[in-house]
Amino acid sequence: MLTEHHLKENEIDMISIENYNLGAKFCRQVLKNGGVCIFIHESIAFMNINFHNSCKEQNTEVCAVKLNLTNINTVIISIYRSPSGNVYYYYYYYYYYYYYYYYYYPSQLDSTVNLLHNNKTGVIMCGDINVNYLENCTKRQQLASVLAIYNLIGTVHFPTRIINGHVSATDNIFIDKTSNYTVSPFINGMSDHDAGVITLNNIFLQKRVVCGM
Repeated sequence: MLTEHHLKENEIDMISIENYNLGAKFCRQVLKNGGVCIFIHESIAFMNINFHNSCKEQNTEVCAVKLNLTNINTVIISIYRSPSGNVYYYYYYYYYYYYYYYYYYPSQLDSTVNLLHNNKTGVIMCGDINVNYLENCTKRQQLASVLAIYNLIGTVHFPTRIINGHVSATDNIFIDKTSNYTVSPFINGMSDHDAGVITLNNIFLQKRVVCGM
Protein backbone atom coordinates (compact mmCIF):
# COMPACT_ATOMS: atom_id res chain seq x y z
CA MET A 1 0.00 0.00 0.00
CA LEU A 2 1.37 3.40 -1.00
CA THR A 3 0.14 6.88 -0.12
CA GLU A 4 1.06 10.15 -1.84
CA HIS A 5 2.17 8.48 -5.05
CA HIS A 6 1.72 11.86 -6.86
CA LEU A 7 0.70 10.14 -10.11
CA LYS A 8 -2.13 10.66 -12.58
CA GLU A 9 -4.33 7.82 -13.86
CA ASN A 10 -2.31 7.24 -17.04
CA GLU A 11 0.97 7.35 -15.11
CA ILE A 12 0.14 4.90 -12.34
CA ASP A 13 -1.21 2.38 -14.88
CA MET A 14 2.30 2.27 -16.35
CA ILE A 15 3.99 1.35 -13.06
CA SER A 16 5.43 -2.16 -13.11
CA ILE A 17 6.50 -3.99 -9.95
CA GLU A 18 7.79 -7.50 -10.50
CA ASN A 19 5.35 -10.20 -9.32
CA TYR A 20 2.74 -7.62 -8.27
CA ASN A 21 -0.49 -6.32 -9.81
CA LEU A 22 -2.07 -2.91 -9.28
CA GLY A 23 -5.17 -3.84 -7.32
CA ALA A 24 -6.70 -0.44 -6.55
CA LYS A 25 -5.90 3.23 -6.98
CA PHE A 26 -7.08 6.79 -6.43
CA CYS A 27 -5.50 9.69 -8.29
CA ARG A 28 -6.26 13.36 -7.81
CA GLN A 29 -8.03 15.10 -10.66
CA VAL A 30 -7.86 18.73 -9.49
CA LEU A 31 -5.07 19.19 -6.95
CA LYS A 32 -1.47 18.10 -7.31
CA ASN A 33 0.25 15.15 -5.62
CA GLY A 34 -1.63 12.98 -3.10
CA GLY A 35 -3.23 9.72 -4.16
CA VAL A 36 -3.27 6.15 -2.82
CA CYS A 37 -2.82 2.70 -4.34
CA ILE A 38 -2.56 -0.98 -3.46
CA PHE A 39 -0.35 -3.55 -5.15
CA ILE A 40 -1.23 -7.25 -4.72
CA HIS A 41 1.11 -10.19 -5.14
CA GLU A 42 0.26 -12.14 -8.28
CA SER A 43 -0.36 -15.30 -6.25
CA ILE A 44 -3.35 -13.74 -4.44
CA ALA A 45 -6.83 -13.49 -5.98
CA PHE A 46 -8.59 -10.18 -5.27
CA MET A 47 -11.50 -7.96 -6.21
CA ASN A 48 -11.32 -4.19 -6.58
CA ILE A 49 -13.79 -2.14 -4.51
CA ASN A 50 -14.78 1.15 -6.12
CA PHE A 51 -14.62 4.04 -3.65
CA HIS A 52 -14.20 6.94 -6.05
CA ASN A 53 -17.55 8.50 -5.16
CA SER A 54 -16.56 8.52 -1.48
CA CYS A 55 -13.23 10.27 -2.03
CA LYS A 56 -12.59 13.95 -1.43
CA GLU A 57 -9.17 15.26 -2.36
CA GLN A 58 -7.03 16.14 0.68
CA ASN A 59 -9.74 15.07 3.15
CA THR A 60 -10.33 11.40 2.36
CA GLU A 61 -8.42 9.71 -0.45
CA VAL A 62 -9.17 6.00 -0.37
CA CYS A 63 -9.08 2.79 -2.38
CA ALA A 64 -9.72 -0.82 -1.36
CA VAL A 65 -9.52 -4.47 -2.39
CA LYS A 66 -11.13 -7.65 -1.13
CA LEU A 67 -8.80 -10.64 -0.83
CA ASN A 68 -9.94 -14.21 -1.45
CA LEU A 69 -8.49 -16.10 1.50
CA THR A 70 -9.25 -19.53 2.91
CA ASN A 71 -10.56 -18.76 6.39
CA ILE A 72 -11.92 -15.21 6.29
CA ASN A 73 -12.93 -12.47 3.87
CA THR A 74 -10.45 -9.64 4.22
CA VAL A 75 -10.73 -6.09 2.93
CA ILE A 76 -7.62 -3.93 2.65
CA ILE A 77 -8.23 -0.17 2.72
CA SER A 78 -5.56 2.33 1.74
CA ILE A 79 -6.30 5.83 3.01
CA TYR A 80 -4.66 9.25 3.02
CA ARG A 81 -5.59 12.52 4.70
CA SER A 82 -3.53 15.60 3.94
CA PRO A 83 -2.29 17.76 6.84
CA SER A 84 -4.33 20.58 5.28
CA GLY A 85 -7.45 18.41 5.03
CA ASN A 86 -10.57 19.13 7.05
CA VAL A 87 -10.39 16.86 10.11
CA TYR A 88 -14.04 17.50 10.92
CA TYR A 89 -15.06 16.11 7.54
CA TYR A 90 -12.69 13.18 8.08
CA TYR A 91 -13.45 11.73 11.50
CA TYR A 92 -15.64 14.04 13.59
CA TYR A 93 -19.38 13.52 13.78
CA TYR A 94 -21.68 16.28 12.57
CA TYR A 95 -24.77 17.39 14.41
CA TYR A 96 -27.27 19.75 12.88
CA TYR A 97 -30.31 21.32 14.48
CA TYR A 98 -33.20 22.67 12.45
CA TYR A 99 -36.22 23.77 14.46
CA TYR A 100 -37.24 20.60 16.31
CA TYR A 101 -35.44 18.18 14.06
CA TYR A 102 -32.13 16.62 14.95
CA TYR A 103 -29.81 15.29 12.27
CA TYR A 104 -26.74 13.11 12.63
CA TYR A 105 -24.07 12.98 9.94
CA PRO A 106 -21.29 10.39 10.32
CA SER A 107 -17.76 11.35 9.42
CA GLN A 108 -16.37 10.30 6.05
CA LEU A 109 -14.06 7.82 7.74
CA ASP A 110 -16.97 6.27 9.62
CA SER A 111 -19.01 6.00 6.42
CA THR A 112 -16.11 4.39 4.54
CA VAL A 113 -15.46 1.63 7.10
CA ASN A 114 -19.17 1.07 7.68
CA LEU A 115 -19.66 0.15 4.01
CA LEU A 116 -17.30 -2.80 4.37
CA HIS A 117 -17.44 -3.93 7.97
CA ASN A 118 -19.51 -6.94 9.04
CA ASN A 119 -19.14 -10.11 11.10
CA LYS A 120 -17.92 -12.10 8.10
CA THR A 121 -15.35 -9.62 6.81
CA GLY A 122 -12.12 -8.52 8.43
CA VAL A 123 -10.94 -4.97 7.74
CA ILE A 124 -7.33 -3.82 7.63
CA MET A 125 -6.89 -0.09 7.07
CA CYS A 126 -3.45 1.33 6.31
CA GLY A 127 -2.27 4.78 5.48
CA ASP A 128 -1.01 8.22 6.34
CA ILE A 129 -3.82 9.80 8.34
CA ASN A 130 -1.65 12.62 9.73
CA VAL A 131 -2.60 11.93 13.32
CA ASN A 132 0.46 11.42 15.49
CA TYR A 133 0.08 8.19 17.47
CA LEU A 134 3.11 9.03 19.60
CA GLU A 135 1.07 11.78 21.26
CA ASN A 136 -2.06 11.34 23.34
CA CYS A 137 -3.73 14.28 21.63
CA THR A 138 -7.38 15.12 21.01
CA LYS A 139 -7.17 14.14 17.34
CA ARG A 140 -5.87 10.70 18.25
CA GLN A 141 -8.62 10.22 20.86
CA GLN A 142 -11.32 11.25 18.38
CA LEU A 143 -9.96 8.94 15.69
CA ALA A 144 -9.68 6.04 18.14
CA SER A 145 -13.29 6.51 19.25
CA VAL A 146 -14.56 6.25 15.66
CA LEU A 147 -12.50 3.15 14.90
CA ALA A 148 -13.46 1.51 18.20
CA ILE A 149 -17.01 1.20 16.84
CA TYR A 150 -15.60 -1.37 14.43
CA ASN A 151 -13.22 -2.96 16.95
CA LEU A 152 -10.22 -1.47 15.11
CA ILE A 153 -7.06 -0.31 16.86
CA GLY A 154 -3.86 1.38 15.72
CA THR A 155 -0.87 -0.94 15.75
CA VAL A 156 2.03 1.40 14.93
CA HIS A 157 3.61 2.93 18.01
CA PHE A 158 7.11 3.50 16.64
CA PRO A 159 8.34 6.56 14.68
CA THR A 160 7.51 6.59 10.98
CA ARG A 161 8.91 10.06 10.25
CA ILE A 162 11.88 11.94 11.68
CA ILE A 163 12.42 15.48 10.37
CA ASN A 164 14.87 17.94 11.98
CA GLY A 165 14.76 16.02 15.25
CA HIS A 166 10.95 15.92 15.35
CA VAL A 167 9.65 12.36 15.71
CA SER A 168 6.12 11.33 14.75
CA ALA A 169 3.99 8.32 13.80
CA THR A 170 1.36 9.63 11.40
CA ASP A 171 1.33 6.42 9.34
CA ASN A 172 -0.58 3.54 10.85
CA ILE A 173 -2.11 0.13 10.31
CA PHE A 174 -5.53 -0.40 11.87
CA ILE A 175 -6.77 -3.93 12.50
CA ASP A 176 -9.28 -5.85 14.63
CA LYS A 177 -7.95 -5.86 18.17
CA THR A 178 -8.53 -9.61 18.51
CA SER A 179 -6.22 -10.40 15.58
CA ASN A 180 -2.96 -12.27 16.02
CA TYR A 181 -0.35 -10.02 14.43
CA THR A 182 3.11 -8.51 14.68
CA VAL A 183 4.12 -5.07 13.36
CA SER A 184 7.61 -3.81 12.61
CA PRO A 185 9.17 -0.75 10.90
CA PHE A 186 10.75 -0.99 7.47
CA ILE A 187 13.28 1.76 6.80
CA ASN A 188 13.63 1.84 3.03
CA GLY A 189 15.17 5.24 2.25
CA MET A 190 12.64 5.87 -0.54
CA SER A 191 10.63 8.56 1.22
CA ASP A 192 10.62 10.94 4.17
CA HIS A 193 8.21 8.42 5.74
CA ASP A 194 9.29 4.93 6.76
CA ALA A 195 7.06 1.95 6.01
CA GLY A 196 5.34 -0.42 8.39
CA VAL A 197 5.06 -4.18 7.87
CA ILE A 198 2.30 -6.23 9.48
CA THR A 199 2.35 -10.03 9.67
CA LEU A 200 -0.99 -11.76 10.23
CA ASN A 201 -0.64 -15.10 11.94
CA ASN A 202 -4.27 -16.20 11.67
CA ILE A 203 -4.91 -15.71 7.93
CA PHE A 204 -4.07 -18.35 5.36
CA LEU A 205 -3.72 -17.90 1.63
CA GLN A 206 -5.34 -20.19 -0.88
CA LYS A 207 -2.87 -22.28 -2.84
CA ARG A 208 -3.00 -21.69 -6.56
CA VAL A 209 -3.68 -24.85 -8.55
CA VAL A 210 -1.88 -25.00 -11.87
CA CYS A 211 -3.27 -27.49 -14.37
CA GLY A 212 -1.27 -28.86 -17.28
CA MET A 213 -0.66 -31.83 -19.51
